[in-house]
Amino acid sequence: MGAAPPAATSTAVSARPWHPLPSLRPAYECPELRTTQRFVQVGPITMHAVEAGSGPPLVFMHALGWDHRQWSHEILRYQDRYRVIAADTCGHGASSKPQGPYTLDAFADDWQSMLDGLNVERACLVGFSLGGMIAQHMALKHPHRVAALVLVSTVCRFDPDVRAAMEKRIAINREAGAQAAAEAVAKTLFTPEFCESESEFLSTFYSWRVSQPQRCIIDSIRATFDLDTCAGLSSLTMPCLVVAGSRDAATPAAAVALLTGHLAEATLAVVDGAGHLLTIERPREFANILDDFLARHYPAQS
Repeated sequence: MGAAPPAATSTAVSARPWHPLPSLRPAYECPELRTTQRFVQVGPITMHAVEAGSGPPLVFMHALGWDHRQWSHEILRYQDRYRVIAADTCGHGASSKPQGPYTLDAFADDWQSMLDGLNVERACLVGFSLGGMIAQHMALKHPHRVAALVLVSTVCRFDPDVRAAMEKRIAINREAGAQAAAEAVAKTLFTPEFCESESEFLSTFYSWRVSQPQRCIIDSIRATFDLDTCAGLSSLTMPCLVVAGSRDAATPAAAVALLTGHLAEATLAVVDGAGHLLTIERPREFANILDDFLARHYPAQS
């Protein structure tokens, strides 16, 4: 057996609310986000992306059931310093929505081919939840293409309890409908305090989630069931940052610890009081964490 990877360094960040919440409008409809739409042919599908700014490529990869607009705060924050790219994974947003089944490996190939189409040779990947799983696959398949890796609210393997919870989410969708499924998933994405105080945002979120093709959400959930990148992660040598919310109901603390422990060059940052969707609940704290990591490992100007 090889030597165990060195222990990750860890920091905790206290969380405070910050308003306004991001709009769920597409980025190209928000004038403050100076984005350009891209439609990139990737084999039989078309990937939709938005990009803004110039500089080192900084790529944002969204969670399951979301799309590029999850990253509204980050596009606005980094568009003056980086070439910011945020895209819609197959089955999401304005990208193609073919019949399943879907796989994480295919998602990773789609994203890499999309970056090829945009002439991105090497980038920092910021992956959230499903996006973090895809980013791990990309880093393992093409490590020379990944300058730095940021994994947010994600894992490297699902334990049986998490898979059972995901199966329950599928059952709710099929038996009680998309609205019930959206309400159920919100309880795992956000803290109770957020749900109580942000009813207007949640109402918009429910409407948006219900409008999406539910078969694509279900197929994307099932794509995560075979996730297990643990054995290969210690081979990655690029700087890595793992970010988690201390009250994340979707990504158990033990699973985040497992992911961090397998990465040879990892820093763990925990946002105190934040739930799974910490980029929306606590964007200021997340931005501070990401700013520090980028300044040290992927600066906008050398």
